[in-house]
Amino acid sequence: MDYDENIVPLNDTFLMDDAKKKREFFTTAIKQNVVTNRSILRMAMGDSDRETAYYAVSLMTTKLEALDNRLFAAEDAVRHVDELPNWDTAGKADILNRYIEILKEYLSYGDFIDSVTYKQKRLDYQLALDRLTKLRPEDKDYYEEEIDLLLDMKDFATATRVCETFQARFPTEERAYLAFIKLYQAQGEPVKLREKIKELKACPVELSVEALRVIRFWDGA
Repeated sequence: MDYDENIVPLNDTFLMDDAKKKREFFTTAIKQNVVTNRSILRMAMGDSDRETAYYAVSLMTTKLEALDNRLFAAEDAVRHVDELPNWDTAGKADILNRYIEILKEYLSYGDFIDSVTYKQKRLDYQLALDRLTKLRPEDKDYYEEEIDLLLDMKDFATATRVCETFQARFPTEERAYLAFIKLYQAQGEPVKLREKIKELKACPVELSVEALRVIRFWDGA
């Protein structure tokens, strides 16, 4: 029997009282390689039907092992990235970007990774972004992504350094000011935040809708 998610959504199968049918739907879906939602896997791993839970654990283990292998290969490529000629910044950036994409996928399995490994991989992610800001300093997205990650890590000292570099590189770019505002909001620094709002308002560029919304919000606060 083929599984058709248009007829029975996978998450609804766990509401079934019939353990045999529930198991049949889930194991068939695994064989058809349509189980990609981690929340469904979590539900299945904790299911009262032991066979369903076993299949879910096996699938998660297989996925993580495959991801570990991809991550190991990407880490090896990063270790050798400096062997590329200095002029090949595009090649170096491509290796680092592939590494970051795999790291982000790995970190999305946070519930299944021990806390020490999770913290280390998140640090590796931040360091890879930092390398990209130096390798491709004209790309604003790398600064923003690194700052957002550092704020999530509550590493305000490093976030401040990256914000300063971002604004120094792009003194008339509103995104650099908005990054500082997010930093000061996260730190609970209202005086610095309002000073940065004043700087943003004085910036000699046409501000976006988002920047104007931020200004109106804090002006009214």
